[in-house]
Amino acid sequence: MSEREELLWLCTEAGLGAEMADQLVAEQISMDLLLSSTLAERREILRAMGLRYGTILIINRALELRQQFLERAQLDEDASDASDFGVAADDLDDDGADNDSADEVEANASRAVVSLAVQAVQHESTVDAGTPKIGDELHARLIAATMLLQRAEVGTLRCLHVYLSNVLAEPHKSGCRTIQMANPLFQERVWGAPGGASMLRAAGFAEGPKQTLQLPMDAPLAPVAAAQKVVSRLLQAEPPNSEDDESLPPSNASPRVPPAAAPPAAAAPPAAAAPPAAAAPPAAAAPPAAASPRVSVERVVFATPQMPSTATYLSMLANKESRKAIELLIEDANTLSWDAALISAYTVRLESLSVHEIRCCRACNQGRLTALLGRLVRSLWSLSCCGCGEAAESGTRLRYLNHLKILSRLMPVLLEDPSDVGVQHMLWSSQPTPPIPEAVGACEGAPAALSEQLHSLGGCLLHAVLRSFFVKGFTLLAADDEAPANPWSFSSAAADEARTQAMQALIACCSASLYVPPASLAAMPNRMLLAASAAPEPHGKALFRALLSVTFSYDPVGWGLPYSHSIVTDSHAEVMHTSSQLLLVLLSQGDQPPPVGGAPSPADKMSRLLAGLQRDESLNFIIEGFARLLRTSFMAQSSFLPSSMAQIDCEQELILLLWKFMCGNHAFLTALLRSSLVSDVLLSLCHFIFTWIDEVSRPSLVHLCMLCLLLLSSEKDFHPLVNSPCPHTLPRRGRTSAACAGSIADLLTACVCEVLLSGHERLECVFPAGLALLSNLAPHTRHCSYTSANLLLCTLTTFAAPSFVLAAPKRADHLVALVDVLASYLLYQRTTNLTLLQVLLLNAPVVDAIRRIRVSEEAPTAAADGFAPTNAWIDEWQARLNLRPLQLLFDEMLPKLSAEELQQDAVPQRLRSTSLAAVLPPAPPITVRCYQPDDYSHVWLTQVIWGVVYSRNQSLFDARSVRLVQIMQLD
Repeated sequence: MSEREELLWLCTEAGLGAEMADQLVAEQISMDLLLSSTLAERREILRAMGLRYGTILIINRALELRQQFLERAQLDEDASDASDFGVAADDLDDDGADNDSADEVEANASRAVVSLAVQAVQHESTVDAGTPKIGDELHARLIAATMLLQRAEVGTLRCLHVYLSNVLAEPHKSGCRTIQMANPLFQERVWGAPGGASMLRAAGFAEGPKQTLQLPMDAPLAPVAAAQKVVSRLLQAEPPNSEDDESLPPSNASPRVPPAAAPPAAAAPPAAAAPPAAAAPPAAAAPPAAASPRVSVERVVFATPQMPSTATYLSMLANKESRKAIELLIEDANTLSWDAALISAYTVRLESLSVHEIRCCRACNQGRLTALLGRLVRSLWSLSCCGCGEAAESGTRLRYLNHLKILSRLMPVLLEDPSDVGVQHMLWSSQPTPPIPEAVGACEGAPAALSEQLHSLGGCLLHAVLRSFFVKGFTLLAADDEAPANPWSFSSAAADEARTQAMQALIACCSASLYVPPASLAAMPNRMLLAASAAPEPHGKALFRALLSVTFSYDPVGWGLPYSHSIVTDSHAEVMHTSSQLLLVLLSQGDQPPPVGGAPSPADKMSRLLAGLQRDESLNFIIEGFARLLRTSFMAQSSFLPSSMAQIDCEQELILLLWKFMCGNHAFLTALLRSSLVSDVLLSLCHFIFTWIDEVSRPSLVHLCMLCLLLLSSEKDFHPLVNSPCPHTLPRRGRTSAACAGSIADLLTACVCEVLLSGHERLECVFPAGLALLSNLAPHTRHCSYTSANLLLCTLTTFAAPSFVLAAPKRADHLVALVDVLASYLLYQRTTNLTLLQVLLLNAPVVDAIRRIRVSEEAPTAAADGFAPTNAWIDEWQARLNLRPLQLLFDEMLPKLSAEELQQDAVPQRLRSTSLAAVLPPAPPITVRCYQPDDYSHVWLTQVIWGVVYSRNQSLFDARSVRLVQIMQLD
């Protein structure tokens, strides 16, 4: 096949035209050049030709298919050559093989492959003087890695060969000694494959910073050369497969060898043999199909020793001590990075901890996992017992921080499979005595619940973390003795760092809910979270007070100077962000919510502590904190100096906390409505709705803000606030900017109408709450501004359109609710809402068109979900429309006003002089719409809480294992 024909085939496979092949020929780009280039080099070549990213991906895929085709063809050719040379599978059949069992034959064949792979490093005494020696430890590591690599695919061996050969080709180049672990191809083909990580570690690679594997510049090349030689032999030798070959070699047969590495008894083929006087050929030379054309490697030449017999190698493996050493080596490698981190004298980086090791331990070696967790918990208990002076020492403090970091990385991986019975048994199986010696003393005189928890490893782990919150010299300062009711009242940068790390560790321990599907939350409770929510004294109440103190005492303004946050580092901000997350997690424990009006369950201690906040000083402190933190966002955007005020990054957590406090403590809700700061809270909620309304990932938070407004509007103390002016102007533009300068009612009306008119399908679940809020506002709004009146009629026009109301069955209910809102304005506040009456008269045709809606050819016959509107269904919801007050208004006023008069400003004066009391029906009693939770409300709120926690701590969790929330990849 000519060069152009090959390029034409490539362009055809990639879906490109023949002109692209001509362009490649003109640029002197051949198929061999593309196949021998790395992905980065190939991308630069094709990008220089003006190709787009998607086209480059298609060409790369076609080249991979071509490479696989060539490799299969070469393997078939090698098999044919081996058969001609006299080592075909049929020739290896022996009468004695029938007496062996299938397991013995497979084991013998596997051992033969191991023997072939390590022959280059087994008898180092026969090598040349210039060849590096291979020690016993490296020899054992190579044997262990080789045993694992027998289950690996050819692609894994080829990738290992490339990485190791690059180091040998350019040993002084740091780029060849560094492997990016973030590369998904490396994770799939090498690091996650059996034996891949073991072989790289045997060669000297170790985890480095920023998710890299590094071979130190001063590391010897002998392990690399030995590992490369073993991988080359594995690429050459293919063990027989009992499922594919009908006849297998007996236990004492020699392994099948391709032509490039023939057994000593046979004469080498002319292509692979060297003349007698010449130097010995490289023992690690790979066949053409296995050698990567992309790497030019200067081989490390070993003298080829005489291959030991299979029986000799089998006897070596049969040695009990050798086998035990190999098993221990493989077992220790599963937690190698974690064991090193536990004894590290430097700051531990989370990227250096191998998640793959923990998953392997969880799958097949939970004894090693139990030992690792036991050492970690035992160290945390011993560190929590340190004195104030010892805990403040730099070495002890660094060790404490490292252990908390390790725990925060370990627990999410340990809990990511909720159906793993072994992990649950490891954590919560009760033992006769506490598994931690330090916990024995804590059990003496402790309550029964605490004593029961300390008899399990999970309970000891939880209480070790809880104890870390109150360690003198670490998370507590010496001055804290003066204020025992508020343990975190004094702080420093070092104490804030320790508190943040301790809170992150507790969040990680309680993260099992993230990996449970929403429908299974009730059936699979989060035991660690339940235990943390019911933490006994003194930790439970002290932790709750500490979290409240550090969260609501933070002041973003600081010194009050512009740009002061850019000059001075504020450690309080970070600890406040983490404390708000932990407070949310502790208030979202997995029990079902109590019945309406009922008390929290006895086990839910945090909810009982929240409901017990009754003192005016405590409530005012929390209300001031909410108002100060929530208004920071719009105050920073309204500043004359851009970015002069620091913005907080925990608005979502604050809104969730506000909802929890209002639902869990009615005294707090009453105090908030009677406070002068309630208007700041209302403006902040409206600002967040305006800001998040167009963000695809925030519909749940918009819904929660609307529910907060609805809950406030259903209280009697809220009604006097409706007509008060807005204390601040929100940074808004467009149709809602004028409403922000009016009353609270105008602001809330504009906020709801903006949601109703957004047109986002994801926000349609917010419509009932928004319409209920308008229904609570209408009877108490004395004056509706012109902007609010226009927004209400724009919403009515949108909802009354047949294309909208006939598209889904729920949309008719939205139209009925909106008509009720307009009727309420007319029945309760008609004498002062003259602007709204004028706008209604101008839009009388819109109201009349609602009655004439029918299924016609213009309307859709069936929606996407299969809903098909009928005239009978239309008659049913039209009968529920409260159009009578509006129609009576039109019948009374439209004959008296001409079309020109309706457009004039004198219409309000005309309406003021006209009495409608005798025309309109009497106003019914005011109905208050309240929030009514259903069976799914608790699950939804749990999803929102853990979704926020996940978004703040993405480095701790694996998105592929999360089941509670949907992870969206946004560009």
